[in-house]
Amino acid sequence: MFNRSIIQSLRLLKSLKTLSLHYNSLEGSFPAKELSVFEDLEMLDLSKNELNGSLIVQDFASLRSLEVLNLGGNNFNGSLPKCLCGLKKHEELDLSWNSFEGSLPSCLYNLTSLRRLDLNGN
Repeated sequence: MFNRSIIQSLRLLKSLKTLSLHYNSLEGSFPAKELSVFEDLEMLDLSKNELNGSLIVQDFASLRSLEVLNLGGNNFNGSLPKCLCGLKKHEELDLSWNSFEGSLPSCLYNLTSLRRLDLNGN
């Protein structure tokens, strides 16, 4: 039942590599500002929360080390975000069970490290 304030509480753990907050009560837009202190983050799981809205480039500007991202089971919407193409180290991307629509951004094909892509239930 953690809310967004849990991320702020963890801000002193700047060298954190893995952060899993799935199945909690995180609400609102993607918590980009709160996550910006975790520059070494390799795995982020925010699945099964109540996050919503569109994802934009600025959301991922500080998360360049990210290899695994799970945002499944939220309420994100709009087109699949081109900003994910900047995550060159990406191995796994789960955007399932949201409300994304449209076509795949062509730059996704340049993510040569991507091993798993889940777009189920959009």
